[in-house]
Amino acid sequence: MRFGLHCAGDRVVAAAHDRGAIRSEVSVPLLGGDPLAATVQLLSKLGDLFPQANAHDGATSLTFEVSEMLKADIATPAHLIRISPRSATGGHDPFSLPWLAATGAATPMILHLPGGHDARGQEIVALNASGLKDLPPATVVAPRFVVTAVGSLLNPEHELQVGTSLLAKFPGANIEYGHSFHHTSFAVRERTAYVNLALREQADAIVTSLSVAASSAFPRARLLVATNCGGSIPLTRLAVTPVDAAASLRATEAVGAAAFLGATSGALSFEVGGTVQSCELDRGLPSVVPALQSESFGKLATPASNVRTASSGGEDHAHAEDFHTVVIPHHEGLAARGAANLPRVDWTMSLIQIANETEMIRAKEAAESRLHARLVSTGVPPEQVRTVESLVTATSYGNPEVIALRIRAIAHEERPLAHNDLAVSHRGEPR
Repeated sequence: MRFGLHCAGDRVVAAAHDRGAIRSEVSVPLLGGDPLAATVQLLSKLGDLFPQANAHDGATSLTFEVSEMLKADIATPAHLIRISPRSATGGHDPFSLPWLAATGAATPMILHLPGGHDARGQEIVALNASGLKDLPPATVVAPRFVVTAVGSLLNPEHELQVGTSLLAKFPGANIEYGHSFHHTSFAVRERTAYVNLALREQADAIVTSLSVAASSAFPRARLLVATNCGGSIPLTRLAVTPVDAAASLRATEAVGAAAFLGATSGALSFEVGGTVQSCELDRGLPSVVPALQSESFGKLATPASNVRTASSGGEDHAHAEDFHTVVIPHHEGLAARGAANLPRVDWTMSLIQIANETEMIRAKEAAESRLHARLVSTGVPPEQVRTVESLVTATSYGNPEVIALRIRAIAHEERPLAHNDLAVSHRGEPR
């Protein structure tokens, strides 16, 4: 039995998926407006609400949809350390921050340091970290730093050197590196690192609370969290890269709608609270784009589902073109049902250097093998893992030996195609 839990703004909803079907769902209103406390409370009651989950092999996994709980702490200032061959001169800043100003965030201190690497990973300018001495002394609260260097996707040496110096000067500092996020734009990597850093403290609290509560209630269950791309990852990874789960709601709802219908491909639209969402399905999952377009911060370097929004009135419903139309009576359970049905997912996105086509093929195959091994290490049987996307692209005309790899692998357990205990009102016949 797999559980999906949607930690919503006004309630927590749990859905149980067992033997190919969503069996039932329960909803608990928030007490005191705290979704985390309500989720912990619901976890303690799941065994009573679903007695079959108490069996030795009853609850196999708990997948949490937590995007509505994740709020970036933009009130605490951060220092942006930018490593590039040339610093900003006069009033011109090549990496401006209009996205940050629009959020009302605390103005960060921006420090430019000479350094950086080229598109082949070769040093352009030697790193000069002497400017770090101008940073103010450490305060009671551990300072926050975002370190981003030109060319760090192929060679992160300068970012790591600056991080080492920062930790020596500010023990316990919170540091996020731009090279941790794959995007060819310096500004997008920096922005993503900033948002991830602003989410990490709250994400760590969520992981701790849910892990303790879930392990107490179901010690044998795997703990997972929904991601922006319509998959799930181990809950512990939320504390490291919370940005990968910050916009997971629409993707999770899309998976729930597709599972409710039994749809695996084609165009899907579903309505929640008078708003219509639409996407294209592939293997029962929404199509993805390589970068999330965040309403608050702009483009972020995290894969995301391509679920589009359009306003509409009328009752809540879901339908898939070339399939059928059904009415879903309780839309607040859609995300919980989706969470219970999310596949395990993992990505490889990197830049590598190759000399010829043979090396390219070997590099791609090796990356796929590592990706499969990572999924298997989380408890997925090897026969359930498959590659669903494997792309090799050139990065620039001037550097044909540098290529970008983008690989996605999933482990998809059986999907619910029956709808026990749920009323279904058909709006059309299967085509």
